[in-house]
Amino acid sequence: MNNELFPESLPLPVAARWPKPHTRWGQALSALLIEPQNQGDWYLTWRLAAHVCDLIRLFGWKIGKRDIYKAGCRTDVTEYFVDHLDEGNIMALNHRPAWVP
Repeated sequence: MNNELFPESLPLPVAARWPKPHTRWGQALSALLIEPQNQGDWYLTWRLAAHVCDLIRLFGWKIGKRDIYKAGCRTDVTEYFVDHLDEGNIMALNHRPAWVP
């Protein structure tokens, strides 16, 4: 429920854009749509955080994060997840390409 006094004055949501499937962005997004990801379990590249940042900045995806404990790591590890309640993400997911899980 929207608690805005004039909800019609709010900007319309914009759908997130899909990266190309065989890019690191596409691989990261595919993995995030299956389950939350963290660098400790991400073996494609050591730059998961950079790919997530690009998905947010360049493609408009709303991706959340939280710190988790991971055995064998000296400090907490950041886990990333797709916000399935964001309107822009919902719009994109309703029109997902065939390569998306």
